[in-house]
Amino acid sequence: MTNPKHGELLSFTSRGPQVLLNGRPVGDTPSGLLTSMPEKQFLYATDLYFEEAWEEMVDFWPDELTRGHALHDASFLLLKPDAIARDRASVATEWLARNDYQVIWRRRMRIDRNTARALWWYQWNFASRGRRELSEFIMSLDQSEMIVVVRNRTSAVSASAELSTRKGSSHPANLRETDLRWALGAVDYLSNSVHVPDESADLVRELAILLRADVRRDVLSRLTTPGRPVAVVQHMATDGKTGPSWGITKHRAESLRTRLGDQVLDDLVTQPTGTSPSITELAKDIARTAQAAGIDWNDWDSALLLTQRFTADRPARTRLLSGPTSRT
Repeated sequence: MTNPKHGELLSFTSRGPQVLLNGRPVGDTPSGLLTSMPEKQFLYATDLYFEEAWEEMVDFWPDELTRGHALHDASFLLLKPDAIARDRASVATEWLARNDYQVIWRRRMRIDRNTARALWWYQWNFASRGRRELSEFIMSLDQSEMIVVVRNRTSAVSASAELSTRKGSSHPANLRETDLRWALGAVDYLSNSVHVPDESADLVRELAILLRADVRRDVLSRLTTPGRPVAVVQHMATDGKTGPSWGITKHRAESLRTRLGDQVLDDLVTQPTGTSPSITELAKDIARTAQAAGIDWNDWDSALLLTQRFTADRPARTRLLSGPTSRT
């Protein structure tokens, strides 16, 4: 890599526990106990979210064994707006209990565009612009809920890696009846109900993205205090939007197509470009058009219709990081 200002060759290399830039250390690589992926060790060595949370955890748990056990048996679910809009939080906690996970902390929160990009920073280089903008739009439609858990049984696999597998595919057609997304009724590959960190290194990094330092310390204290009461922060009122249903949206979209014609609908729902309206503006245009045609329509209808029609990925690219345990 060349520095365009100085014409220098920039060389990133790994040497033992460090990443070097032109021979000088710029970050410490995460332990192999936190991730099974060498490329993640390399990338997270200079990730400020990971570094911030890891330094805090080392101070909080000076004993390496205590720290390792706490992170191995902890994880969280982030219920997405489609699950909240359909009131599926109780379904998630029941599924967790059946699978020997104890809820120790939970909170509802807004996931804005910057938080969404931080969470999926190492995956969205592969996503099309339409998918990124549509994901942000969907995350804006309601609250999300973070549910922090500890596992009440022993396993050689970390809780995050186990839950990442057990949540199931982002494609509903590939789900099994035992998967969490099956229980939550995931609608499609974007309205897929839940996010889980892929493994312990992601747990560390994503805690820093989602929670302030003082809140993280409260969560960390609960990971190693058995029997402590669950902290449930007062939930914000729901937005009152009807949750997504592909069956309903499909029926409404067919009515819209019948009344407008194929070409009008195709012109209305186009892939975004640098000069095209934002997804939010496009969704509003679709809703106005549908309502003017006498069709009951909401934001979730626009989101699902756009999801079906947008190109999701850029096939010429490879994700910087893929989940080590994910099924598609």
